[in-house]
This record gives sequence, C-alpha cells and structure tokens, in this order.
Amino acid sequence: MSAKEEQKEELESLVAIFADEVEVLTEDPCNFNVFITSEESPDPDDENVQSKLTLNITYTETYPEEAPEWKLIEPVDVDDDIVQGCTPFIEETIEENMGMAMVFAIVNVVKEHLDDANAKRRDEIVEQREAAKEEEQRLEMERLTAGTLLTPETFHEWNTAFIAEQRIIQAQERAAKTAASKDLKLTGKELFLKFAAENMAAGDDEEGGPEPVAAEGIAIDQGMFAGLEDIDFDALAEEAG
Repeated sequence: MSAKEEQKEELESLVAIFADEVEVLTEDPCNFNVFITSEESPDPDDENVQSKLTLNITYTETYPEEAPEWKLIEPVDVDDDIVQGCTPFIEETIEENMGMAMVFAIVNVVKEHLDDANAKRRDEIVEQREAAKEEEQRLEMERLTAGTLLTPETFHEWNTAFIAEQRIIQAQERAAKTAASKDLKLTGKELFLKFAAENMAAGDDEEGGPEPVAAEGIAIDQGMFAGLEDIDFDALAEEAG
C-alpha cells in the first residue's frame, strides 16, 4: 500500500470516528483539523465550561514513514502553558508510532493531557479557596484571643466562657420578655393600682414619710382606694387605648 493510500484510509477512519469534529481543509497536500474538547471543566463553579483545542495535521509525502506536520491552534479556555505542555506528549507518541497511522493516538494524548491539566487546575483553585478560608478563621481566632497563647486548652476555656456568656444574655432576654408579657395581661384596675403604688412610693421617699407596707411585692395603702370597686377599670383602659 502506497503512502497516499494509507493517508486516505486513515483520514476516512478519522472522519468515521470523529464525524463533525474533523474538518478537511485541502486534499493535496492533505491538511485537516481535528477539534478536541476536554471532558473536565477548569472552572470549579461551572461544570459546563469547556476547554477546546484544534489539532491541525498536514500529511507529508511519505507519511506515515515520517512524522506529519502538526500544530495546536485556536485554544478556548486553555492557558498557554497547557498548550505548550502537550508538545512532549505528542512528540513521544509520534516516535512510538512511526511507520503506522498515528493521528488517532495524537488526538487521544492531547485530550488526556487537557483533561488532566483542567482537573489539576480546578483542584488547585478549590484548595486555594479552602486555605484562604482557614487563614481567615485563624486570624479571627487570633483577634478574639489577642494576648493569649492559642492552644487546645485555651481555646476550650475561651469557648466555654463564650457559651456561658451567651446563655446568660439569652436568659436575661427571656426574663424581660416574660415580664413584659405579664404586664400586658394585667386588668385595667391592676394597672391603675400598680401605677398609683409606684408614684406613692416615690413621693414618700422624697418627703421622708413613713415606709408603706409591702403586699405581694407592691408598696400600697389600700385604704386610699376605698369605693373604687364599682369602677370598670378594664373599660377605661380600653377607651384610653
């Protein structure tokens, strides 16, 4: 089989395998492109990002007894160092397959290198983000424990004190809400008596008068309110509201 016949046979096989991914540019000399798309996204945030390279091949007169002319063109989302990194793999593949149809093997080695490079780059981005997050947490811990040597023991001590402090604050907030809720449930009469008692206690303190008698925690002289039993304090409170 002549070199031309071998070239024609290989090109037909490539078209059958890769279909629309092969574009024949010229027939003599035979020059064609093979479009290569990586299956690995270089972007950790978007798996749909696709890296692409075009392998351009030109058959020489005696190919496959000698190497074809080749070049990588039209990179899409592929860094220059990755493109350049393909060269030793391609040259090694050509040397191993000299005398045989080799374009299919070249395409595969380029795609494998592109997949590996994209996966490595994506993992590096993830690792850098995690390292930055850990550093941010470390700096925040140093800020919170400034002046204290940070060890597992000192962290546990700080964490225990912090949790206890938060529990006290939460308990005080719950107590305040409970007290406010009880005041809202008092009847009109109870609210009036409570208000009057507080004002009387304040007046006695200012005038140096006698201490009122405490009844259920409220200082009040009940005799001053004789005859008020018939007043509907709830209704008055509603009207005032």
